[in-house]
Amino acid sequence: MLLEKILYKKEKFKLRLIDLIIVSVLNVILFSSAIFLPAIGFFFYFFSILPFIYLILNYGYKKAFFSLLISCAGIYVLWGVIYTLFFFLVCGSIGLFFGYSIKKKYSASWLVLEGSLLCFVMLCLFEISSLLFFRYDVLGQVLEFFRIYNNHILEFYKKGNLPPDDLRNILSFLKEKMVFLENIIFSIIFLNCFLGIFMFYKLAQFSFAKIGYCLNNLPLFSSWRPQEKLVFGFIAGGGIYWIGFYSDFESTKFFGQNILVIFLAVYFINGLSLLNYFLKKYKIQKMTSYLIYVLTIVQPILLLGFGLLDVWIDFRKKPKEGKIGL
Repeated sequence: MLLEKILYKKEKFKLRLIDLIIVSVLNVILFSSAIFLPAIGFFFYFFSILPFIYLILNYGYKKAFFSLLISCAGIYVLWGVIYTLFFFLVCGSIGLFFGYSIKKKYSASWLVLEGSLLCFVMLCLFEISSLLFFRYDVLGQVLEFFRIYNNHILEFYKKGNLPPDDLRNILSFLKEKMVFLENIIFSIIFLNCFLGIFMFYKLAQFSFAKIGYCLNNLPLFSSWRPQEKLVFGFIAGGGIYWIGFYSDFESTKFFGQNILVIFLAVYFINGLSLLNYFLKKYKIQKMTSYLIYVLTIVQPILLLGFGLLDVWIDFRKKPKEGKIGL
């Protein structure tokens, strides 16, 4: 009887060890696949966390962390120390956060928002760590990629048979666009974090439902509405940017500009949500709805304006205690 128990425990340990190795290898494969995807690869880095969360839910944190270390060793052999640091800091922390939040059954809105903030903070920590310890500027490399892309566009227009005045205007516009992009790089990173975490949550919801973990549903898009207090963030961002612009304090202008862009995106999405609500309310046909979406997205100021007005007017007239949003 004792021998049977020992053999059973030994067999169970082997199966768990095999699970750990398989999950770790799968982590490495998914992470490596994302490296080869240009531009959209950033979003697919999140998908490599799914097996890690599976371990947390089924075997606990210790075994999941052990698997994380095995995955880091594999990534180090294949891709070097920078990618290993990224996987450990960013993917590891988000995996732990999601695993813990799913176990505690936190709301979907809270998980996506807090996950986005965590992702942004860990990316900043990754940039600081890579600079301090390895003298490698990841953010600088990203900006350099955009500069190279912008230069290719500049060369394309220079080779065209355009009138000198038109060419000068186009070149000036492209250079200004690049400067603007560099100035709002942190807000772009945060919005990418939000989009990546949102996509990841939807994928996790679908995947984990198959193994018995039901994640909470996100609110209907037509019901989404940011809390009124967020408008103060928009006002603060605009005020800081205005102070920096008129006082020639570049750091103040840079900080205000990034805050402002994030809140502009929030109220633009609110405008889309409002549009979605009215299209559903009046039962507009799908093809007509798509055409309306295209026309309004081409004119984003209109959606942004209605998104901001909704803070005070509340076009959907939802009761305050029933509001859903950030």
